[in-house]
Amino acid sequence: MSGSILDISSKSFRPIRAFPDNSTNILIITTFLLTDSTSKDVTWFVANIAAFDGQLEIHKRTKSAVAYQSPASTDSPVGMHVMILALFEQNETWSQKDLARVSMGDFNFGEWLEQNSRIIQSKPLAATFYGYSTRRDDRKTI
Repeated sequence: MSGSILDISSKSFRPIRAFPDNSTNILIITTFLLTDSTSKDVTWFVANIAAFDGQLEIHKRTKSAVAYQSPASTDSPVGMHVMILALFEQNETWSQKDLARVSMGDFNFGEWLEQNSRIIQSKPLAATFYGYSTRRDDRKTI
């Protein structure tokens, strides 16, 4: 596995829009989740997003259960953070009561999936992970 360390001060933009497979041509409802698995924080959570003809209907008026929070060089713990971004298909619509139970801190991805299995599919439609560091690595490369 290879990768690179990104300077988080240059990565303060909002996440890009992602689009699911365009082959189904049916309406599905989706959930976006961005979590920091190192600090166990939820940094972005958007639910009840309609997707039709392979395009997500997400725009400025789309309500977030957790508004996007960009990484900061002061995030705890100091060091490397692993971020997980996942898009899930929903079995049913999230209620306000269920959304209020999403814990922003001390988040356990596996437990969350199990507790909400009636609402979302256990396997994401799409997912990726990446890392960032809260401190600059001053080691010289060879």
